Amino acid sequence: MVVKQFNELLTKAVHDLHERPSLKKARKITLVVELTPRETEELGGLGDVEIGFDLKSTVPAYRPDTYRARSSKRGLVFGADADDPRQAIFDTERKVS
Repeated sequence: MVVKQFNELLTKAVHDLHERPSLKKARKITLVVELTPRETEELGGLGDVEIGFDLKSTVPAYRPDTYRARSSKRGLVFGADADDPRQAIFDTERKVS
């Protein structure tokens, strides 16, 4: 069970590396193993041990591209990929209220 979950997290991390190779932040997978004594033998020695696992993964947050828009009294005007949002691109401006 733990191996399957670890492999799934590893696959997701590698997929993210392929999707965003220019993002230099690390993708992390952490495996914590917890050992807890549960019973002691009659002579005070160690009896059973409960073993627990905790798997976590950290993938850097996805931040979509930012866009520039010109504000007006009627809302925002977006120009497709324009350095200057006031510049119309092939009459494709969209108005958002």
